[in-house]
Amino acid sequence: MGCLLSYIYERYKSLKAPILVHGSANLVVYLISSIAVLGEAVVSPVGCAVSGIWAIGFFIWLMKKK
Repeated sequence: MGCLLSYIYERYKSLKAPILVHGSANLVVYLISSIAVLGEAVVSPVGCAVSGIWAIGFFIWLMKKK
């Protein structure tokens, strides 16, 4: 995650960019873990990958929206 966030910082030259990615990744994990049925899926590698992909997609959407 740290390497990805540093790449995003270097790519966009803004501290706001990696903060948004990290925050959205945390939000996805929180929302999924709040749902009892899906909570166990988050701790799996696949669940972590899905939340990371969602966070990156959300970040790209936000940057294009500008």
